[in-house]
Amino acid sequence: MPYCWQTFIGEAFQKCQVEVHYSVIDNDDTLATYAHQYGAIVMSNDKDFFRYEPSVPTIISDYDFNKKG
Repeated sequence: MPYCWQTFIGEAFQKCQVEVHYSVIDNDDTLATYAHQYGAIVMSNDKDFFRYEPSVPTIISDYDFNKKG
């Protein structure tokens, strides 16, 4: 992984008019906080997110992507 790859990805999203936030702490904590604040769903295979229940009411961890779409 190249150095500062997060910055390159963030800039690519910003060019597409997507608001980007960078975390200076554990990213799980940041994502869980945003999900709680905005009522968002967390979709992650990272089982650490279950420690945030019930603050993050919907966590989807059993999913798979179909390569055909």
